[in-house]
Amino acid sequence: MKLPEEINYLNEVLSGKKNSFRFFVDKYYLKVLSYIKTLVPDKTLAEDLLQETFLRAYSKLSTFDQSREFAPWIIKLAHNIVLKQFRKSKTEISNSISVENFFQLSEKPENPKMVDEKIAIDRSLEKLTLGLKIVFLMKHSLGFTYEEISEILEEPLGTIKVSVFRACSQMRKELEELREVGQKSYVSKSN
Repeated sequence: MKLPEEINYLNEVLSGKKNSFRFFVDKYYLKVLSYIKTLVPDKTLAEDLLQETFLRAYSKLSTFDQSREFAPWIIKLAHNIVLKQFRKSKTEISNSISVENFFQLSEKPENPKMVDEKIAIDRSLEKLTLGLKIVFLMKHSLGFTYEEISEILEEPLGTIKVSVFRACSQMRKELEELREVGQKSYVSKSN
């Protein structure tokens, strides 16, 4: 854990000051919720899994390696809880990731052109496989490094780099095709 403030709060929690865990909830709430919602479209279930993630983090805090970053550790907990939920319920992880979930951490656009761009991104995200969506969102929405994604998903670093590259390439290609279609429809409407 690189931030002294986080180490101080962690040590407080481990010494019995339960209220100090609130620091971690406040700091990572949106990031964890955003990740869970990329996999779970049901809002109620996503919030239940979020709560379970923080409860699990609290109960396992003594096992946390303080030389590491906290964010990948708690996202890995969330990832495993989501997978456990889907194995238990025998349903599949959602393959639909919406613009709202993808852009959860940013402001909602007011500019109509920005809305169109976000819709185009949503459509191009729909074309990716679930695995590529997850690594793309972890890298470009949640801001994780390749190493952190590798740790969270328990995949080799090279595999993660290739997956992010493939996701970006496919997104770029799909966005170019959508732009071409949009330009053609605009030209046909103006004739």
